[in-house]
Amino acid sequence: MNKSNSLYRIFSSTKTAVILFIILLVFYLIGSVLPYKGNCNNITATGTLLKIIKNLDLLNVYSGPWFLILSAVFFANLIVCTYHRLVHILKESQPVRLSTAFFSNQSNIVKMTLNGNFTEISEKTESFFRRRFYRRKPSVVVGDNIHGNVFVNGLFNPSWTSVFYHFSIVLTLIGCTITFLFAFEGEVTIFPDKPSEVALISKDTNWNKCVNSVRSWFGKTEPAQKEWIVPDDKKLVLSLKEFGIKYTPRPKLKDYPRSGFIPRMNQIWNIQKPSTSDTDEEKIFSSWLFKLIGNIAKTLLDTKGTHTLSVFSTEDTFFPIGYTSRLALKEHDSSEREIDIEVNSPLRQRGITLYQSAYDYKFDLFINDAKVDIKEDGKFTVSGIDGTFEKGEIIKGIFYDRNGNTSEIKPFVKLYYTPSVSDKKLPSKKEDLVHFEDGQVKEAKGVKIAVKNITAGTVLSYRHDPGLRLLWIAAPMFFFGMLYRAWGRWYTVYYLIEKACQNVNLYLRIQKKGIWADENRIIKNLSKRLAL
Repeated sequence: MNKSNSLYRIFSSTKTAVILFIILLVFYLIGSVLPYKGNCNNITATGTLLKIIKNLDLLNVYSGPWFLILSAVFFANLIVCTYHRLVHILKESQPVRLSTAFFSNQSNIVKMTLNGNFTEISEKTESFFRRRFYRRKPSVVVGDNIHGNVFVNGLFNPSWTSVFYHFSIVLTLIGCTITFLFAFEGEVTIFPDKPSEVALISKDTNWNKCVNSVRSWFGKTEPAQKEWIVPDDKKLVLSLKEFGIKYTPRPKLKDYPRSGFIPRMNQIWNIQKPSTSDTDEEKIFSSWLFKLIGNIAKTLLDTKGTHTLSVFSTEDTFFPIGYTSRLALKEHDSSEREIDIEVNSPLRQRGITLYQSAYDYKFDLFINDAKVDIKEDGKFTVSGIDGTFEKGEIIKGIFYDRNGNTSEIKPFVKLYYTPSVSDKKLPSKKEDLVHFEDGQVKEAKGVKIAVKNITAGTVLSYRHDPGLRLLWIAAPMFFFGMLYRAWGRWYTVYYLIEKACQNVNLYLRIQKKGIWADENRIIKNLSKRLAL
């Protein structure tokens, strides 16, 4: 056997596909456990495990060379497997030569010795399969005083379903490749006073990175100071017209987690061990089993118990349940139009999808009538006061109480104060200051604090994924193809009727595929039909 045939056998083997798929699953598992494109400083791994993660670049597993090479090999394996199945189907379309020698060289042959007329038995056998909508395949009968046929059930060859879902996997890999090369994503925050732009193209795609790498090999590098300019017809301009947030009282669990898991299990398992003198029948229905069931029911259902959980809420706590953005969308050479984006209802526009992912606030803070700048971490200091102030929760929107009534919340900001501690070993206690409503001046820590111009903004995440359409096509193709192939009943029936001296011999060979296929049922029904 030459090397080319050996390589073809390896790549056309289903075993190779299974092995490659298992290895790919390991990569997918690693990518699910470790934060993709994360930082090694943010994971808890240490020692040898951390060295393995760094050396193999497992935090970038989906864009690493090992994963890409393995995916390319798996793609080649599926292409060769699909070609191999297609060649097999084309060979099956050629006429089958039926003879006594053909059946003598096959396994699982059923031989029936029948009494009757040769012509009548031949007609009954052929009629049996035709009435069940079997299709006759091309065949050639070799020999005298014999009659034979090849029948298959179904509208088409079951091997085509194998090609069908192999082709769907190929489409999936092509879609994943397109996604890997051309997909990009980002996030934009929009406030009412300033429109924001969302580009339909990006310089950070893997395709551009590959092109730049190839150009660098030939010494054609672009200047570092060259600015990436997005044409006007490749951008969307979004302006925030209105942003609304709905709040309800924040639910809380009473007496949790003070009791903890272990005390609760000890309470449930607070039973006596069964007596050793009990018989087997008594042990099954002994008192300790009923007590265990009673303890479980008491823990779950007894609302008066000291260790039970109960849900409560207060009217001064706010929990966001939904938020909606009303935006003005402006494209190049087109009129402005209003659109709504809310959670689980994204906007799809020119190949890009915008999701309502979060919200943000901004406000002006004044200390003793002087404006104060807040750092990115939300903290700020005031001259003359030891300690640090910190921005807390900002609330603005519509409140829904437990009775379904609605009311507009007067916007306010929570502020916290943490005093400075001389001994760094001692923890500093954060103090909750009063709520500061919009436009209201209050005194805290000896200074006058005012919060003005509380404005809500929307945070939209966007993604451009040109390979997603192929995945939407390939996924149902693979699912229904595999389902139809696995759970169908597929039969290929070869039979030969031989005229003997005093009787007729029927040779039957049945190839079955599918979980529900049962060749014994066909043999049994055919025997009853020929016995009539």
